Amino acid sequence: MKKIAIALFALILAAAVSASAQNLGKYEKTAGKVYYDGLEMRYADPGTFKDLGYGYAKDSGHVYYRGQVLPYVAPSDFKTDERYGLDRNDRPNSEKPEAGKPGNGKPEVHKVDRHSSPYAPGHKFTFGSYLVKGNVVYYEGRALPAARASSFKDYGNGYGADSFDVYFCGVQMEDVSATRFESLRDGYAKNAFSVYFLGKEIEDARPSSFEILSNGYSKDSFDVFFMGETIEGASSSSFTILSDGYSKDNFSIFYLTEEIEGASLSSFSILPEGYSKDRYNVYYLGVAIEDADPSSFRVIGNGMAEDGRRRYRYGEIVR
Repeated sequence: MKKIAIALFALILAAAVSASAQNLGKYEKTAGKVYYDGLEMRYADPGTFKDLGYGYAKDSGHVYYRGQVLPYVAPSDFKTDERYGLDRNDRPNSEKPEAGKPGNGKPEVHKVDRHSSPYAPGHKFTFGSYLVKGNVVYYEGRALPAARASSFKDYGNGYGADSFDVYFCGVQMEDVSATRFESLRDGYAKNAFSVYFLGKEIEDARPSSFEILSNGYSKDSFDVFFMGETIEGASSSSFTILSDGYSKDNFSIFYLTEEIEGASLSSFSILPEGYSKDRYNVYYLGVAIEDADPSSFRVIGNGMAEDGRRRYRYGEIVR
């Protein structure tokens, strides 16, 4: 299966969103902890954490958007560029934010959205490890007082468990049984009752038939998932991963978690840089570009494209 090849930088630029409309919160480092809008970011590394502006931040292990981990995004390659935002007034905070209050310790997981989810599926997650020393369990040097050292096991990929409780990145997962718990790969895990992605339960996923595909996709005997979110309407039995975030079954075409309504299976083709087309329409990140001409449409590069009448920049008309 061909690896998804959209350049990370192009996807970041394509995710231009209005900062004022989004009511972005503020990042703060205080007392050796990192907060977003008053909620503690338990997985953030204060020593390497940096606010990039526009709702983005990163540390040595992860990239964040609005305080949530962006799956599959490599921090070493990540940068933002104000030239491509719809609202350029959202700069990195120059004034000290108001002090926030610690959150409830629940894992922060980014909900997939075609317009605000830059991702690089070739990237592998980087997680810390657990250490049992004497009667204490540690995650990346932080003691976990409630964990039972005598039965604790590091399952890898950020998951660990004792005889009763399960942890993800050092945070106890609420109401999760350690019975038959196993860490899979690519952020997925399961026990006898449920399936999880980055510590969050995947609703309605069936552990007995669950399997990981590639590039963040997975499925069970009935449903298909992308980064822990259900692809509504996708048929598990006929589901096929294409490339660049696109996939299909015997009935529909999908981009990330959403069906591209009306897309023609027989004539659908994927173009570079997030564009695609069929006999009737041209799409950018799965959204139809109004009045674009499929027959003359071509991608120029750096987000630019054109047909016989207009030019487009990241799916928007510029001429």
